[in-house]
Amino acid sequence: SIVKAIEWLEHGDELLDKCNAIIFLNYKPVGDGKDYRRLLRNSPLLRKFFNLVDRKKHPVKIGFDSCMVSGIVQYMNNINLTSLEPCDAGRFSAYISEDLKMYPCSFMMEYYEGEDLRKKSLMDVWNNSYSFNKTRDSLNSNRCNGCNQQKNCLNGCPFLREIDLCSNIN
Repeated sequence: SIVKAIEWLEHGDELLDKCNAIIFLNYKPVGDGKDYRRLLRNSPLLRKFFNLVDRKKHPVKIGFDSCMVSGIVQYMNNINLTSLEPCDAGRFSAYISEDLKMYPCSFMMEYYEGEDLRKKSLMDVWNNSYSFNKTRDSLNSNRCNGCNQQKNCLNGCPFLREIDLCSNIN
C-alpha cells in the first residue's frame, strides 16, 4: 500500500539496508479482487510518496513499473528522463496467455478477446491486429492537453485510464 511505502521510505532504513533495490508497482484493478479504493490517483498521499522518493537519499536503488511514469513526470524533479520507460504494450512487448491468445498487455485479458495464435501468426497479430494498432495509436496520440511531458509518458495507460497519475491526462 502507499501507506506502507511511505513508512518504508521514512523509517525503513534497517529494512532497506538489506535490499539491493525496491520497485514500486502501480495498483491495477484487474481480476476478481478489484478494489478501486486502492487506486493511487485517489490517494491524498500520492504527492508525499513521490516527494519522499524525489528529495531524500535512500540506502537502496528505487525503481517503478512503467504504469507509474505518468506520476513520475508529474510529481518528481530529480529524475533522469532517459531512465524512464513508459508503457511498452504493443511497442516492444506482448502477452501470450496459456490458451495462446495474444494481447498488447496482460491487463487487457478481461477486456478484450485476444488474438488466437492457433489461427494467426505472431507476426500477423503484431503487425495487423486491431488491438495492437489501437494501442500504438493511443500511445502516440495527444490526449495530454499539450503537456510538455507527453513524450516521456506516452499518454499514460492505453487500457486502464483509472491508473494514470497525472492530472493532465484526459
